[in-house]
Amino acid sequence: MQPFKIRASAIGKIMTEPQTVSPQQQYHDAIAEIKRLQELQSEVKNLNTKVAQNRAEKIKILDTETIPYLQVHQNDLHLSETYKSYLHTWLKEQIYDRKKEFTSKYTEKGNLCEDDAIEFAGEQLGWGMVSKNTEHFSNEYITGTPDVILAKSVDDIKCVWDCFTFPVFDFEEANKDYEWQGIGYMDLVKRERFGLHYCLMDAPETLIESEARKLSYKAGFDELDAEFYEQVKASMLYSHLAPGLRLKSYLYNQNTVAVHSVYDRVELGRKYLASLDIAKYV
Repeated sequence: MQPFKIRASAIGKIMTEPQTVSPQQQYHDAIAEIKRLQELQSEVKNLNTKVAQNRAEKIKILDTETIPYLQVHQNDLHLSETYKSYLHTWLKEQIYDRKKEFTSKYTEKGNLCEDDAIEFAGEQLGWGMVSKNTEHFSNEYITGTPDVILAKSVDDIKCVWDCFTFPVFDFEEANKDYEWQGIGYMDLVKRERFGLHYCLMDAPETLIESEARKLSYKAGFDELDAEFYEQVKASMLYSHLAPGLRLKSYLYNQNTVAVHSVYDRVELGRKYLASLDIAKYV
């Protein structure tokens, strides 16, 4: 089985922090707690009181059960549930030689509009004649296929569904996962800058018709209603708007510390996968 590498588009999933306390911290907390209880107990003159007896029982459980268990497991791997879920999916992809695909009307629009969006962004940003990159890159830890590779930057295009998912305002931050994706791309193609570009493009005819049919059927029509079609079409076309309302860019510089933190997380994932008894499944 090939060693685990993270797709640049999924780096954000493995950088999530666990919501629970680590086994090592639990061990240290238990040590601190038993010391606290023992100190309290040492100050008690009558150990036969209910409070003292309850405290003694807690001390006994900590000393004979909790702390020994935590001591053995204090160095167990501590991953977020999001990371573990991603690793489980990755493992199934390797075992079954399949890739899990996710599709929706949002991803469909992104795929259908990608070439036009690259051309649009290129015109507005002065890229000149550019086309979508198709070369797949891989290093020891990361894999990915960036959308656009320029002389000084690597760039990615995000085609949003509509104006309500387009970050038109300056106070709207980019999705943090996309920033992690850019960190991976910069490392893969050795560029010092990453450009993330949200594009608000006209919906293709196929999507307009599909959305109009849904409204028609919901309203009780047996076929596509012309009025609904015109209504949906008007709501899904944006090319008449000023470029500033259709293109929003975020620029990031390479972050060596962040790159190495990704490497560390990949190594942690490899250790987790190695700890699983998967031989019986393959």
